[in-house]
Amino acid sequence: MKAHYFFWLASVFSLVMLLHSDTVLSQMCEGDHSTLTDDAWQSCVVTVNPNPDRSEGHWIRYDFGSNYQLNQSHFWNYNVSGETSRGVANMIVDWSLDGANWNYWGDINLEEAPGSENYFGETGPDFEGLVVRYLLLSVTSNHGGNCYGFSEVKLDVNSFMGCAEDIVPNGMIDINDVLSLLSQYGCLTECIADVDGDGSVSITDVLAILAVFGQTC
Repeated sequence: MKAHYFFWLASVFSLVMLLHSDTVLSQMCEGDHSTLTDDAWQSCVVTVNPNPDRSEGHWIRYDFGSNYQLNQSHFWNYNVSGETSRGVANMIVDWSLDGANWNYWGDINLEEAPGSENYFGETGPDFEGLVVRYLLLSVTSNHGGNCYGFSEVKLDVNSFMGCAEDIVPNGMIDINDVLSLLSQYGCLTECIADVDGDGSVSITDVLAILAVFGQTC
Protein backbone atom coordinates (compact mmCIF):
# COMPACT_ATOMS: atom_id res chain seq x y z
CA MET A 1 0.00 0.00 0.00
CA LYS A 2 1.24 3.48 -0.82
CA ALA A 3 1.19 6.21 1.82
CA HIS A 4 -0.20 9.54 0.59
CA TYR A 5 0.94 12.78 2.20
CA PHE A 6 2.73 16.10 1.74
CA PHE A 7 6.33 17.30 1.91
CA TRP A 8 6.90 20.94 2.77
CA LEU A 9 10.23 22.14 1.45
CA ALA A 10 12.20 25.33 1.98
CA SER A 11 15.90 25.76 2.66
CA VAL A 12 16.12 23.14 5.33
CA PHE A 13 13.92 20.14 6.06
CA SER A 14 16.20 17.92 8.07
CA LEU A 15 15.33 14.51 6.61
CA VAL A 16 14.79 15.32 2.97
CA MET A 17 17.28 17.75 1.55
CA LEU A 18 20.85 18.68 0.81
CA LEU A 19 21.88 22.29 0.31
CA HIS A 20 24.79 24.26 -1.09
CA SER A 21 24.19 27.45 0.90
CA ASP A 22 23.05 28.79 4.27
CA THR A 23 20.23 26.93 5.97
CA VAL A 24 17.03 28.51 7.26
CA LEU A 25 13.75 27.14 8.54
CA SER A 26 10.65 26.13 6.66
CA GLN A 27 7.35 27.63 7.77
CA MET A 28 5.50 24.49 6.59
CA CYS A 29 2.89 26.81 5.16
CA GLU A 30 -0.68 25.70 4.43
CA GLY A 31 -2.12 29.10 3.56
CA ASP A 32 -0.77 32.62 3.67
CA HIS A 33 2.98 33.06 4.08
CA SER A 34 5.06 35.22 6.39
CA THR A 35 7.41 37.98 5.21
CA LEU A 36 10.32 36.83 7.40
CA THR A 37 13.76 36.18 5.90
CA ASP A 38 14.05 33.06 8.09
CA ASP A 39 11.01 31.57 6.35
CA ALA A 40 12.66 31.59 2.92
CA TRP A 41 15.61 30.29 0.96
CA GLN A 42 17.97 32.54 -0.96
CA SER A 43 21.34 32.23 -2.68
CA CYS A 44 23.65 35.17 -3.35
CA VAL A 45 26.75 33.25 -4.49
CA VAL A 46 27.00 30.99 -7.54
CA THR A 47 28.29 27.46 -6.96
CA VAL A 48 28.90 24.32 -9.03
CA ASN A 49 25.61 22.64 -9.92
CA PRO A 50 25.19 18.92 -8.99
CA ASN A 51 24.04 18.32 -12.57
CA PRO A 52 27.13 18.60 -14.82
CA ASP A 53 24.85 19.64 -17.70
CA ARG A 54 24.07 22.86 -15.81
CA SER A 55 26.44 25.80 -15.43
CA GLU A 56 27.45 27.33 -12.10
CA GLY A 57 24.58 29.22 -10.55
CA HIS A 58 21.94 29.30 -7.83
CA TRP A 59 20.31 25.98 -7.05
CA ILE A 60 18.69 23.87 -4.36
CA ARG A 61 18.72 20.07 -4.20
CA TYR A 62 16.33 17.89 -2.21
CA ASP A 63 17.07 14.32 -1.06
CA PHE A 64 13.86 12.55 -0.03
CA GLY A 65 15.80 9.62 1.47
CA SER A 66 14.05 7.04 -0.73
CA ASN A 67 11.94 6.95 -3.88
CA TYR A 68 8.64 8.85 -3.94
CA GLN A 69 5.98 9.56 -6.51
CA LEU A 70 5.57 13.32 -6.93
CA ASN A 71 2.15 14.76 -7.70
CA GLN A 72 0.66 18.25 -7.30
CA SER A 73 2.96 21.08 -6.15
CA HIS A 74 2.39 24.54 -4.68
CA PHE A 75 4.98 27.34 -4.55
CA TRP A 76 5.41 30.46 -2.44
CA ASN A 77 7.93 32.83 -4.02
CA TYR A 78 10.37 35.01 -2.07
CA ASN A 79 8.02 37.07 0.08
CA VAL A 80 10.31 39.31 2.18
CA SER A 81 9.01 42.89 2.16
CA GLY A 82 11.10 45.16 -0.07
CA GLU A 83 13.09 42.22 -1.48
CA THR A 84 10.51 40.36 -3.57
CA SER A 85 12.52 41.03 -6.76
CA ARG A 86 14.87 38.30 -5.54
CA GLY A 87 12.10 35.80 -6.14
CA VAL A 88 12.37 33.16 -8.87
CA ALA A 89 11.10 34.07 -12.33
CA ASN A 90 12.26 30.83 -13.98
CA MET A 91 13.93 27.66 -12.77
CA ILE A 92 14.88 24.34 -14.35
CA VAL A 93 13.65 21.13 -12.73
CA ASP A 94 15.87 18.04 -12.88
CA TRP A 95 15.32 14.74 -11.08
CA SER A 96 17.43 11.71 -10.22
CA LEU A 97 17.20 8.30 -8.59
CA ASP A 98 20.85 8.13 -7.53
CA GLY A 99 22.01 11.76 -7.22
CA ALA A 100 24.50 11.30 -10.06
CA ASN A 101 22.47 10.73 -13.23
CA TRP A 102 20.06 13.61 -13.82
CA ASN A 103 16.97 13.85 -16.03
CA TYR A 104 15.40 17.09 -17.22
CA TRP A 105 11.72 17.43 -16.31
CA GLY A 106 10.90 20.96 -17.45
CA ASP A 107 10.84 24.64 -16.41
CA ILE A 108 8.75 26.40 -13.79
CA ASN A 109 7.85 30.11 -13.93
CA LEU A 110 6.74 31.94 -10.78
CA GLU A 111 5.04 35.31 -10.32
CA GLU A 112 6.68 37.89 -8.06
CA ALA A 113 5.37 37.69 -4.48
CA PRO A 114 3.59 40.74 -3.00
CA GLY A 115 5.72 40.96 0.15
CA SER A 116 2.64 40.83 2.38
CA GLU A 117 1.36 38.35 4.94
CA ASN A 118 -1.78 37.55 2.93
CA TYR A 119 0.27 35.85 0.22
CA PHE A 120 -1.14 32.41 -0.59
CA GLY A 121 1.39 31.42 -3.27
CA GLU A 122 0.48 29.79 -6.55
CA THR A 123 -0.31 26.32 -7.86
CA GLY A 124 2.71 24.65 -9.40
CA PRO A 125 2.91 21.74 -11.83
CA ASP A 126 1.47 18.29 -11.27
CA PHE A 127 4.34 15.82 -11.65
CA GLU A 128 1.78 13.06 -12.31
CA GLY A 129 3.41 10.31 -10.25
CA LEU A 130 7.01 10.90 -11.36
CA VAL A 131 9.23 8.62 -9.25
CA VAL A 132 12.28 10.40 -7.84
CA ARG A 133 14.63 10.42 -4.89
CA TYR A 134 16.44 13.67 -5.71
CA LEU A 135 14.87 16.89 -6.97
CA LEU A 136 17.09 19.71 -8.26
CA LEU A 137 15.80 23.25 -8.82
CA SER A 138 18.23 25.48 -10.73
CA VAL A 139 17.28 29.16 -10.87
CA THR A 140 17.92 30.80 -14.25
CA SER A 141 16.32 34.19 -13.61
CA ASN A 142 14.59 36.27 -10.95
CA HIS A 143 12.48 39.44 -10.92
CA GLY A 144 15.49 41.78 -10.89
CA GLY A 145 17.06 41.37 -7.44
CA ASN A 146 20.71 40.83 -6.55
CA CYS A 147 20.06 37.41 -4.97
CA TYR A 148 17.81 34.48 -5.90
CA GLY A 149 15.29 32.56 -3.84
CA PHE A 150 11.78 31.44 -2.96
CA SER A 151 9.95 30.91 0.29
CA GLU A 152 8.55 27.41 0.12
CA VAL A 153 7.23 24.54 -1.96
CA LYS A 154 4.70 21.90 -0.95
CA LEU A 155 4.60 18.55 -2.74
CA ASP A 156 1.82 15.98 -2.68
CA VAL A 157 3.64 12.62 -2.68
CA ASN A 158 3.13 8.87 -2.47
CA SER A 159 5.71 6.51 -1.05
CA PHE A 160 7.01 4.09 -3.66
CA MET A 161 8.24 0.66 -2.61
CA GLY A 162 8.57 -0.96 -6.04
CA CYS A 163 10.65 -4.13 -6.30
CA ALA A 164 14.37 -4.78 -6.63
CA GLU A 165 14.15 -5.68 -10.31
CA ASP A 166 12.39 -2.41 -11.18
CA ILE A 167 15.69 -0.50 -11.38
CA VAL A 168 14.19 2.35 -13.40
CA PRO A 169 11.04 2.56 -11.30
CA ASN A 170 7.87 2.64 -13.35
CA GLY A 171 6.05 -0.34 -11.87
CA MET A 172 7.15 -2.78 -14.59
CA ILE A 173 10.22 -4.89 -15.32
CA ASP A 174 11.08 -3.83 -18.86
CA ILE A 175 13.91 -3.06 -21.26
CA ASN A 176 14.80 0.11 -19.35
CA ASP A 177 15.68 -1.98 -16.30
CA VAL A 178 17.78 -4.39 -18.37
CA LEU A 179 19.72 -1.54 -19.98
CA SER A 180 20.27 0.13 -16.63
CA LEU A 181 21.59 -3.13 -15.17
CA LEU A 182 23.95 -3.69 -18.09
CA SER A 183 25.29 -0.13 -17.75
CA GLN A 184 26.23 -0.93 -14.13
CA TYR A 185 27.56 -4.43 -14.80
CA GLY A 186 30.65 -5.04 -12.66
CA CYS A 187 29.67 -2.47 -10.01
CA LEU A 188 31.03 -3.42 -6.56
CA THR A 189 29.82 -0.70 -4.18
CA GLU A 190 26.47 1.08 -3.67
CA CYS A 191 25.02 -0.60 -6.76
CA ILE A 192 21.47 0.43 -7.61
CA ALA A 193 21.23 -2.52 -10.02
CA ASP A 194 22.20 -5.09 -7.36
CA VAL A 195 18.98 -7.05 -7.82
CA ASP A 196 19.93 -10.10 -5.71
CA GLY A 197 21.44 -8.04 -2.86
CA ASP A 198 24.89 -9.62 -2.83
CA GLY A 199 26.70 -6.25 -3.05
CA SER A 200 27.67 -6.36 -6.71
CA VAL A 201 26.17 -6.41 -10.20
CA SER A 202 26.96 -9.70 -11.94
CA ILE A 203 25.48 -12.46 -14.08
CA THR A 204 23.23 -13.52 -11.20
CA ASP A 205 21.50 -10.13 -11.36
CA VAL A 206 21.06 -10.47 -15.12
CA LEU A 207 19.44 -13.88 -14.66
CA ALA A 208 17.23 -12.58 -11.85
CA ILE A 209 15.87 -9.71 -13.91
CA LEU A 210 15.33 -11.86 -16.99
CA ALA A 211 13.35 -14.33 -14.87
CA VAL A 212 10.70 -11.69 -14.13
CA PHE A 213 10.94 -9.66 -17.33
CA GLY A 214 7.56 -8.26 -18.35
CA GLN A 215 6.03 -8.54 -14.89
CA THR A 216 4.68 -5.64 -12.84
CA CYS A 217 5.59 -4.66 -9.29
